[in-house]
Amino acid sequence: MTYDALRLRPATPAEFDDWLPAQLAGYAEYIAASGAMSPDDAREKARRDTERTFSSGLNTPGQLVFRVLAEAEVRARGMTAIGLNVHGQNMIARSLYDSLGYAVTAQQMKKPLG
Repeated sequence: MTYDALRLRPATPAEFDDWLPAQLAGYAEYIAASGAMSPDDAREKARRDTERTFSSGLNTPGQLVFRVLAEAEVRARGMTAIGLNVHGQNMIARSLYDSLGYAVTAQQMKKPLG
């Protein structure tokens, strides 16, 4: 099996413009669902964080947004699901994956003893 069909490429301006509002909404929902703040406050925090993180949109220095056409490739191969791993403390990635429809299926926890 070859994976030559999978390509990592920069997002286009149109893809970024479609993605950013969904990412912001998913991030706000995640914050509100955690109970850390009200839905209104969560939306405001998500707006502020997103504005700071992408202050110049797709061309913000230090920010890279890429696309991988993995879902289409998985469907083309007859598969019905796709999975990924993300570190629990990586709230930005978790928010992104939540906004894309991924659901948590497992969770690991640890406590330092020292």
